[in-house]
Amino acid sequence: MKEDVYNKIDVYLKENKKMTIATVNTEGQAIAHTVQYVSEGNTVFFFTKPGQRKVVNIQNNPQVGYTVDRDYEDWSKIQGVQMLGKARVLNKDDKIDRSFKLFGEKFPHLAAIGKAFLEHHVIIEVKPVLGRFLDNTVQFGYFEETTY
Repeated sequence: MKEDVYNKIDVYLKENKKMTIATVNTEGQAIAHTVQYVSEGNTVFFFTKPGQRKVVNIQNNPQVGYTVDRDYEDWSKIQGVQMLGKARVLNKDDKIDRSFKLFGEKFPHLAAIGKAFLEHHVIIEVKPVLGRFLDNTVQFGYFEETTY
């Protein structure tokens, strides 16, 4: 069952481009941020400018939650992903090259810009802790869950 849920999440992440990630500030307030992302398995990566509050929040508290879904007219067809994860800013010697290659494949305009883009941006990696695949095509409110 765990492998099945992992694969459903993997496929859904690959098919979509936008996620909403929630971070928590130092006052304990949750803040949602919409970002474009890429994935490798159930791990996601996104980029942003270093001083953005999502980066500051992640550096203070790496626990995050995020969702990936589409705009469904028919609620009985809703599918989506809800995840809990641990985020971190990738260092220069980490998975920068691999994740940037994934960005170039999913967003070809970034490949054209090249890695010079990263001079003013950081890449955030979010490793999954808990994942849910939502699927109203099975039954309204149906989900399958896995831990990592």
